Amino acid sequence: MVIEFLEPWVALEANADFFQRELVAEVGTGHPLHGREMRAVARREDCDDVLFVSTDEPPLVAVAHLTYGRRPETDPRFPWTTIFESIEEWIERGHES
Repeated sequence: MVIEFLEPWVALEANADFFQRELVAEVGTGHPLHGREMRAVARREDCDDVLFVSTDEPPLVAVAHLTYGRRPETDPRFPWTTIFESIEEWIERGHES
């Protein structure tokens, strides 16, 4: 599926690994993305939100507000994350949040 991102979202290509590593570093035990392999797809240019899609089935779609703390957060609410059932749901209701 090819997605045409609307501003302020931009597709990630060469630097997607950076955001994937940061997510792994920040997600602690109890976080909904803990233990999930997530692929960074896009980021917002106006804040620290990154769109991730899981590599497993059924795919999980999430927007995480990264803290760039480079360590696991002790509070499972961080990094703040909104989960979507599909890319279509994110397009319909989440791309502006």
